Order: sequence, then structure tokens, then C-alpha cells
Amino acid sequence: MAERHYKQGEIIFREKEMGDSFFCITDGQVGVYSSYGTEDEEKLSELGAGDYVGEMGLIELYPRSATVVALSDVTAEEVTGDEVDGYFKEAPDKVLKMMKQLSSRIRKTTEEYKEVSAVIKEAQTSDKKESLLDKLRNFARIYRIRKEEADGLSAENKREIMKGSHSEGDTLQTDSYDKGTLIFKEGEKGTCMYDVHSGKVGIFSGYGTPEQHLIAEILPNEFFGEMGMIEKLPRSATAVALEYDTFVEVFYEEDILKLFDINPMKLQMILQHFSYRLRRITKDYLEACKMAYEISEAGEGGASAKAGEFKASSAAASM
Repeated sequence: MAERHYKQGEIIFREKEMGDSFFCITDGQVGVYSSYGTEDEEKLSELGAGDYVGEMGLIELYPRSATVVALSDVTAEEVTGDEVDGYFKEAPDKVLKMMKQLSSRIRKTTEEYKEVSAVIKEAQTSDKKESLLDKLRNFARIYRIRKEEADGLSAENKREIMKGSHSEGDTLQTDSYDKGTLIFKEGEKGTCMYDVHSGKVGIFSGYGTPEQHLIAEILPNEFFGEMGMIEKLPRSATAVALEYDTFVEVFYEEDILKLFDINPMKLQMILQHFSYRLRRITKDYLEACKMAYEISEAGEGGASAKAGEFKASSAAASM
């Protein structure tokens, strides 16, 4: 691990570079940019002391999705792939902070996705009034600026993340559920996350009501419920066992730290899951912005038909 110093305006890393390290800012402010230095430049966020940048590129071995620039003089700790285990073992609480930062970004992007989805739904039934056109144009602009990010997630990437059985290695608390068992209910405060070892779990909105809708199916070697554990917020959906003998491992926040000693590979899988989920909802958000762009360009007769092609993403279920 090395301490790095950057002058105001200096680039810390560039979009599309391969990530072989991440940075923890210890002093100063940085800006995160899409299309930095071009006419389409867009500042996505500002980060400061205690925040991480570049962690997704290292966790998933993926090209950088943005350029990070020092907005002031900046001091940061750079952690390479070979140093990650030692960095977190020395201060285990830092891995929880990284998960919380990723979780916050997932929730923010999910809200942005829901916003553009609502605009597209409005376009299915409304004439292209000026107020609606303004909303569509705004999301169209976002798509034009960030369209290359929409290609940043592939099936190959998900296969790499899901590689290996989650039931290998030592486990903590485990539970078995019969078909139809409610694992948690929409609106309940979240305290833990789950890892499916066998069987299948359904994630529902409006469960048990006429509006019941199956959002997603969680299969073996997949996690769910992590947002509730990290943010301690009410569950946004209901989880139900879809098969008999659905077997899951249960993690509470304090258990995450125990994984350093008993199953560090599982901890890496959880980090990869957070990173993958953020990348996936970002891709879905930008695809929705692309749809907004196409609707804004369509003629009066084709706008509602184009909007009707839109399908909601299962990644927007935060749980």
C-alpha cells in the first residue's frame, strides 16, 4: 500500500483503463467524470476523505467506467490487488464501509432508473407535451454522454462472478425452508443477507395481494437481501422459498468480519456481487435512457409504440 499525492486538476485514473488498484481518499476532494475532457464531459459525483474510488475495476477486473480527477490537492492510499487481503485484515471495518458505499450507489442509481422508467411509462399513454419532451431530452442527453457504459456488462462477466460453489468452505448460520415459506416481508427492517446454496427463492412486490408480481428468481450461488443488511432500511420486496428444501446461508453485518478468518473467498464473492449489481443497474439505467432518446426522436405516431417496448429491470428490486 502506498500513499499518493495529487495536485488540483491532476488525473488519478482514466476511463477505460484496466483497474489493478483502488484508492481510499484520506484528504481532499475528487470528481468522478464521464467523457472527461470532451464536449460531452459530465461530472457524476464528488467524493472526499474516507471514500473509495476504483474499487469496482479491481473487484471485477474490469476497465475503469469513469475518470477521477483531483478537485483540490489530494492524498490517497493506493491498494493493489496483491495488497487487498492485508489491507482489509488490518482494518476489517473498511470492507463494510466499501460495501456501504457501493450499496448507496446502487440505491441512488435505482432511484434514477425508476425516474426514467416513470417517464417512459408516461410516454406510453400521453401525447408528447413539452414538459414530457423536456424530461425525455434530459435522459437522452445522459445516454449520449454515457452510452459506452451500457456495453460494460456481459454474460461472461456474470459467469466469472458466479464461478465456484457458494457452499464450499466453512459456513456460518444456515436455514432450510419449505416451499412457500416467507423468508422476509416487504416493509420489514432488514438486518441480514442470504446466500442460496440449493433450491430457489422468489422476490415479489405486492406479495399476497391482487398486484402480486414476481420480480426475480434467486438461484443457487446467488445472494439476496444485502441492501437491507447494509443500510438497515425496510425491505422493498418479499422473499419466498419457491422449492422444498431451499437451503440458505444467513449473514448479519457482524458476520462479514468473521469471513476474513473462516472463508475469505466468500467475502470476495460478496464484494463481487455488490460490484456486479451496481454495474447491472447502471447498465439498465442507461438502456432506459437510450429508450428515452429513441422516444424523443420518434414521430408522434411512433412514440407510444416505442415506449411500449420497454420492459422493467429485475435489478431495480433493492430488497
